[in-house]
Amino acid sequence: MDEVRNKADIISADNPSVEGNLTVDELLSQIDSHIRSGGFSDAMKLIEGILEKEPGNCSALKRKLLCDLKIKSIEEIQTVSYNKLSELDIESYTNAAPEESKSYFSDIVKYKELRSEINNTNRECDDLRNKIQPKYKALDDVSRKEARRELFTWDYGENACYPTILGPIVFVIVLTIYIYYCSTHNNSQSTEIIMGCIILFIPALLSMPAIRDIFRLINAPRIEKEIEKKYSDFDSSLKSKTEIIKVKESEADVLYNKICGV
Repeated sequence: MDEVRNKADIISADNPSVEGNLTVDELLSQIDSHIRSGGFSDAMKLIEGILEKEPGNCSALKRKLLCDLKIKSIEEIQTVSYNKLSELDIESYTNAAPEESKSYFSDIVKYKELRSEINNTNRECDDLRNKIQPKYKALDDVSRKEARRELFTWDYGENACYPTILGPIVFVIVLTIYIYYCSTHNNSQSTEIIMGCIILFIPALLSMPAIRDIFRLINAPRIEKEIEKKYSDFDSSLKSKTEIIKVKESEADVLYNKICGV
């Protein structure tokens, strides 16, 4: 085994890029060069040559890990997709590694498991957000802000409209004028009622949108509470799972720094 470490005839028939007998350190240097340039398949051939003679060579195992993940340094493990990381048979590395190096690969196992848990919890959060989504539309539909906007705002844009509060104002003005008229003219009560209905008909129609908006303003707090109550379980679950993700991500960051030797 020492002979392989120091002088090793791990070469060449299967690896035309290697000429002559090279030491393990020289092979590792060539492997690093291939990895830096993205030549993972060439690097893997040299790694397999080392591991064939020395299955527990930790330096070769670490470089094999980079080739399996298609990354140029272990720091890039944070950018590896969940699917690629989940397919990695990291347990085989742990089993092959010497006792003093097993913790390195064990940490990667834990990191992989944490990433899996974070991914699964994120999916659960997405499902909850989809279930909660109708809540926001329902709240918009009963929004006091929207009711106030319609009541008091002029809109000069594409969907131009007048403040609906003008309807009741017109109704009150016309009613006041009509009452004054009736008080200064000697008409029968039935005539006044019929004339009043005819005269006040259009102002009454104009008042309907404002009545609707005023009703929305008064009724909105009660409806909003009902909507919040309906979705409260989803909200609390989402909040809880979001907190879990934060904790898991913090744990994953600690492991990442440990793996990278930070």
